[in-house]
Amino acid sequence: MYSKIILKLDKFSYSLRFRNWKFSRCGLPIFHRFLEKTLQNRGYILSRSYMENKLIVFFCSTTGQGNEPETMKAFWKLLLKKSLSPDTCKELKFAVFGLGDSSYEKYNFVAKKLFRRLKNLGATDIVELGLGDDQHYLGLDGALDKWIPRLFEEIYKICGSVKNTKENIIDINVLPKPQFSIQLYNDNYNTRNPPTNVPPNFAEIYSMIGHSRVSVVTGTVLSNIRITAEDHFQDVRSITFKPNTDVIWNPGDYVNVFPKNSNNLVTEFLDLVGYSTMKNSLLKISKSKNETNAKTDDSEKPFLISFWDLVKNYVDINSVPRRSFFKWCSYFTKSEAEKEKLLELSDSSGIDLYYSYCVIPKRTVLEVLYDFSGLHNCAIPIEMILQVFPVMMPRGYSISSSMKISNNIRLTAERSTEKSVNGNGLIESTRVKKDNTKYQSYGLKSSSECKTLMIFGNRNSEKDFLYKNELLNFVDKSHLELIATFSRDPKNPPGLPKYYVQNAIEDNGALIKDLILNKGAYLYVSGKLGKMPLDVKNSIKKVLANHNNGSLPLNLDDAENYLKYMIKTKRYQEECWN
Repeated sequence: MYSKIILKLDKFSYSLRFRNWKFSRCGLPIFHRFLEKTLQNRGYILSRSYMENKLIVFFCSTTGQGNEPETMKAFWKLLLKKSLSPDTCKELKFAVFGLGDSSYEKYNFVAKKLFRRLKNLGATDIVELGLGDDQHYLGLDGALDKWIPRLFEEIYKICGSVKNTKENIIDINVLPKPQFSIQLYNDNYNTRNPPTNVPPNFAEIYSMIGHSRVSVVTGTVLSNIRITAEDHFQDVRSITFKPNTDVIWNPGDYVNVFPKNSNNLVTEFLDLVGYSTMKNSLLKISKSKNETNAKTDDSEKPFLISFWDLVKNYVDINSVPRRSFFKWCSYFTKSEAEKEKLLELSDSSGIDLYYSYCVIPKRTVLEVLYDFSGLHNCAIPIEMILQVFPVMMPRGYSISSSMKISNNIRLTAERSTEKSVNGNGLIESTRVKKDNTKYQSYGLKSSSECKTLMIFGNRNSEKDFLYKNELLNFVDKSHLELIATFSRDPKNPPGLPKYYVQNAIEDNGALIKDLILNKGAYLYVSGKLGKMPLDVKNSIKKVLANHNNGSLPLNLDDAENYLKYMIKTKRYQEECWN
């Protein structure tokens, strides 16, 4: 008999928060007395006893070039200890599901490594390795919806002796208990035990409702400048802000920006759900007490916040809702017809309806509320607000500035999609050349010994030549050698194929091969995922194999091995996104 089943989620991500809900409310009977649902974003438990007499379900993702997420590093380091014997985990039963994206070269790399390592340590897998793929037309659910029933079929076998015990089975038609306790704070509250965090601290609040500890730095926006042409379809911005406290970063680092809802959106939302008259009311929010989480740390102490501030800062009403949102809404709608439609949208059998209604048109939570009037007029109780509606998640942006020049942080972002775009992290990295100590660490006497070649690619030289003036200024001062390519430029000769970065690499192959083999060059590839990273890598291999200018002669196999060596020694790095 297993005393508990541990659900391990490795990464700070809303998709993981959703998967935790899906795991525990997937439509199958679950033995809640034997299920400890824990979002372990604070690191894995590192005791040997943790690996004994347990059934653990791991959900894990891959970051960078096949690296484990930060919250998994200590756990992975433990698993790699040479002192561990092949029977270290012989009592452990486990399952692993990877949250991946096949457009990345190291697709679900960490999940595959974890699965193999646990097997090597004697653990027993109860179900095959699950590999979710964001590129599937159903997203991660394409694999997850098929994997979860098989997982629970095996769990039933393990816990079979309690399978038919009614008190151990969750009825999916019964409203689940909320994760948070939300109460109106009024004069009747017991003032002998007042809530903490007044006024509320953003980091502490988010650590509770966002399931991850965060360090928050505020700042002042100094500039917000459009760097694409006014008539270009992409509105790309260079945004500079001054942190209100000292921060340190290096080339390649990124920041998470916490967005807020506009006042108009907050007003619309409160009007729709029927709580506009309570916008200034104080709410007391705390973690719900449950049998498996009796211990409370500082991030789980209650706090006070106004209804308005809660929605403005923490409720993501402008996002495309997950299927779980419709399931939650089905518990509260006052219309039976709407309930049937909400259940259809939440169920895997209605996935086509969900995608056509929600995903393809990018219909937001707020827009859904307009379509379902049965959710208006206080139909959703206050205490369920954070359970029904998604929590606001940070948006990640590469830093496009260097501390060698200024303590101000610059970001490059596309306004319409709030996503990073080509050009992030490239411009200011060249400015590091002005700091001689950086290059002395590589055995060079001064920055003048280090050549920086940038091959920049975009669509149109007059529309989206990002940071054009700065780049040309670097060229004029001999700080940079620049090759610019524009695939859809009107100046390109008519009738010729489009010219991309990989074409420029091959056309300048002798120079690039000399820099790599004779000068020990470091290569950094930044841009959008898809064909580009692979095409660039293939062009580099061709260059290494095909150009003989005094460099070592290489064939394609040699070039492939040398490129692998560069990746291993971090001389070839990619920062690409979807």
